[in-house]
Amino acid sequence: MAGFPAAVDLFAGEKEKQTMESLLMAPLRRSQIVISKWVVITIINFVSGVIVFAGSLLFANAFHQSGVIIADDQLLKIGLFFTLSLLTFAALNAALLIVISVSTASYKDAQNMSTPVTFAWLAAPIYLLTAPLSSWSIWMFFVPALNVSALIYGITAGTSVIGLPEYAATIGSNLVATVIVLWIAIKMFQKDRYALGHV
Repeated sequence: MAGFPAAVDLFAGEKEKQTMESLLMAPLRRSQIVISKWVVITIINFVSGVIVFAGSLLFANAFHQSGVIIADDQLLKIGLFFTLSLLTFAALNAALLIVISVSTASYKDAQNMSTPVTFAWLAAPIYLLTAPLSSWSIWMFFVPALNVSALIYGITAGTSVIGLPEYAATIGSNLVATVIVLWIAIKMFQKDRYALGHV
């Protein structure tokens, strides 16, 4: 959710400052505006996710019995698949933040609306703390937020629970959800009442 301040400022903040009207007069389609801002928010989310994962990995590695969580021969595969998983989750998170920001008229309203989403994102790691690794199934990797949390937990725990099917389920489900949520954001932004803040 590191992209939240940017998402809110790029949509609800511009409506509140009344700079959205001049942006909408630019020779751009509204979908181009949404996608451009979505890319910026996705990058912010992705970079913060990489920092969190690197910190988790360093912390877990420092306290792991063998001293190494990921073997050298697995490092490239895990790095590539996890990067794709994290990128798709960052993109989904950015699209969701845009929907929240577009549907509100002010920064404060966007903050209020984002609270339930924040709690939903936090529920995933809490659930994983209560579920033993032996009870994990593939369905967990089809649920956004839960899937990336499960990947981080599985990788930092040094287990072999995470394989190609789990990465494929995570990347695929996050991509499908991103396309749907981004499509909703674009459709909302094409209506003046959402684009201009007359919600």
